[in-house]
Amino acid sequence: MKDITQFLTYLRTIISTGSVTAAAKRLYISQPYLSRTISEHERRLGYRLLDRDKRPIALTAIGVQYVRSLEQLNNQYNKLMHDLEKMADVSHLRLGINQSMSTIVAPPLLYRYHQVHPESQIAFTEGISSELGDLLLSGRIDAQLRLMPIFSNEITYYPVCELPVYLLVNDSSPLFTPGRREILTLPIKAAQFDQLAYITLDSGSGFMRQLSVFFDEQKIHPRTAFNVRFIQTAANLAYQGLGCTFVPQYCLRRQFDASQCNIIKVPMEQLSVKIVLAYRRDSGLASKVQQLIDETELPTLLQELCQD
Repeated sequence: MKDITQFLTYLRTIISTGSVTAAAKRLYISQPYLSRTISEHERRLGYRLLDRDKRPIALTAIGVQYVRSLEQLNNQYNKLMHDLEKMADVSHLRLGINQSMSTIVAPPLLYRYHQVHPESQIAFTEGISSELGDLLLSGRIDAQLRLMPIFSNEITYYPVCELPVYLLVNDSSPLFTPGRREILTLPIKAAQFDQLAYITLDSGSGFMRQLSVFFDEQKIHPRTAFNVRFIQTAANLAYQGLGCTFVPQYCLRRQFDASQCNIIKVPMEQLSVKIVLAYRRDSGLASKVQQLIDETELPTLLQELCQD
């Protein structure tokens, strides 16, 4: 059902924005990738779903019926999974945490929760943002601690906090100074950061989607040295001087080899990460999610864990 949910999101965004180009920008993916995905799906079906001659772009008659049927199928599947999970009733709360922040956030968060609710169980799942988002949509977890952006209109959220982003630079950067341990705050400019060797993340990472938009806005053309699945892996490679990479504050290491990398803090008005606790709109869990934030003092907890 993951592919159906994603394809529906693509089609809805194209129709709501009026063009494939605008939809790709909102979805934080490339326009060629989105066009190719739609075209390949149409080829397998044997029917055109989009009338590309219209401005704004619109669904064909077959496309309208196809989307309507997919939505019904998707809703039925999500309801089934949600009902099955409720019948199992294996825990009081099922929480997903993005892998990039789970190492530092999960232990104190779960400890605080159990201090307040010693009799309750909490099921804890970690993974990348897109995978946890699918679990949330299908009702297999109740809430997800994650980064923005969120694309599905079936998911809502409570804001938790906003944190700065740092750039780890190796000697491929003109700003690299061997031995410099001071963390400078510098605006990112294309002339200094274009064509550097970057360690990038898989497209399933919400942070990478945010960075892709940032690169486009700043006219930075990253040259990929390595492509990895997790932010912490990218950070560890960068700390070894194997490329440049951006990391949220919670991945920052205070002890590092200044002969191999420097650290630059990006001004928050230029780039930051917004952490939220997300849940399904139709789950009826709004009060429970808000209670988790309040009882664990989650915003304060994150700020304390990530303070400079």
